[in-house]
Amino acid sequence: VLRIDGAPNMADLEAFALEAEAAVKGLLADPLAAFAFVVRLISLEPPAAAHPAETFAGRMPAATRALLRTAAATPGKHPDYEIGQVIVAILTDDGDVGLGEAPAEAALSAADRAMAEAMMAKLPMKAADKEAAFGLIRFLRTYFRLLKSRADFVARALHAFATSTAAGPGRDDPWGGVRNLLFQTPTPLDSPVSIPHLFHAGDFDWYHADGNTTSVGQRNLAQAAALGAYLDPVTDVSTLKPRKVWELEVLMAKLTRPAWPEAEWGDAAKIDRAAAARGETIFETPMAAGGGNWSCADCHRTRQGELFPLEVAGTDPNRARSFLRLQGGQPLPEAILARISRIETFTNRHAGIAPEEAARRERNPPPRWRGTGQYLTRQLDGVWATAPYLHNGSVPTLHDLLLPTALRPKTFPLGHREYDLEKVGYRTAGISQPVFVFDVAVDGNANSGHEFGTALSEAERRDLIEFLKTQ
Repeated sequence: VLRIDGAPNMADLEAFALEAEAAVKGLLADPLAAFAFVVRLISLEPPAAAHPAETFAGRMPAATRALLRTAAATPGKHPDYEIGQVIVAILTDDGDVGLGEAPAEAALSAADRAMAEAMMAKLPMKAADKEAAFGLIRFLRTYFRLLKSRADFVARALHAFATSTAAGPGRDDPWGGVRNLLFQTPTPLDSPVSIPHLFHAGDFDWYHADGNTTSVGQRNLAQAAALGAYLDPVTDVSTLKPRKVWELEVLMAKLTRPAWPEAEWGDAAKIDRAAAARGETIFETPMAAGGGNWSCADCHRTRQGELFPLEVAGTDPNRARSFLRLQGGQPLPEAILARISRIETFTNRHAGIAPEEAARRERNPPPRWRGTGQYLTRQLDGVWATAPYLHNGSVPTLHDLLLPTALRPKTFPLGHREYDLEKVGYRTAGISQPVFVFDVAVDGNANSGHEFGTALSEAERRDLIEFLKTQ
């Protein structure tokens, strides 16, 4: 097994959502089990001194934390654990507290406090512990409500999945998800793309397959929300943590391309240097395709980061066209900019981030959004580690990509980790019981286009692949 930091992965987000929905629904169906789960979850967090104040556990008073640890450590044996019965009664009462700007400090309603006092009066608790118990109830109720919000989010996501192109392992439709979340107008997810590699992502001016934004901060907040952070579509209250997201961005910027693993994979992976030298010549030689005469180097070095129209790229058009749609009669990029700007302002204010600090986190301020209807070219550093290929992951190996569309695989297995050293990409033969079968006939899955290099001889094709291993 070879670990490559920043390479694409084979995570199946739809399958995860299905399992998460079942797990959360099961938990919510048994409030006492939910209470025990949340107690255990919070008890595993470090004490406030070592914890950022932005987390629920970090804001817990010491007495509340002590009571929590006691309850978690001695289920069913310590009298304080019986407070679980109080909490369960209040957790299942949906009538009062919502998620406000500071949900962990939200007061209990008079009715819930009276219920708690009456039930705790029956317990052998010290008077000094009772206020800590109320604090514990407030914290746990907030967690319980967040669990319920996750269940609602997953249900919405699965509803969209049900009318969409199945993404399968290693893909998702992030901007379809963002659109559905931000505007609450469910649209089929028909534009799945490969989860991208992260090395050298910090070198780009415009992001995503169609170059739809220059934003780092807004893009990250939107996609974090689309992938599971709680976001109230009306109030913009969320569990987004902008500083944490920025830390991940800083970490990502340190990733560099992985070298072809000759040492790790032994003689079978040894690069033929003579063939690679011939392949470099092919890489730099113009080829007629797409209505032009370009070399690989022209597009992936000199002109990397430029947009190419669909009639040149020839690849599946769904992703490029998805950002050209209207949202409520307004161009989608304008609608997204306005909506995310509002969320960003609210989230930053709640996290204590001044506008000046937020601006410094954008590489190319101010944030810009656009619909291009085209696709970007990218540099090919570490290309051997980024299979499957094309923006929608519709071609399993580099060898297949250098074949005419008609000769590329129509279906192939995904979700496994078997690598093809010769063709460079995921193995397509001999995979029993595949996790997922990719079908290029499905809407959004077309493997057409990028006909560059498809007229090469087999020997030239192998030389070019050998050179690409060195990049």
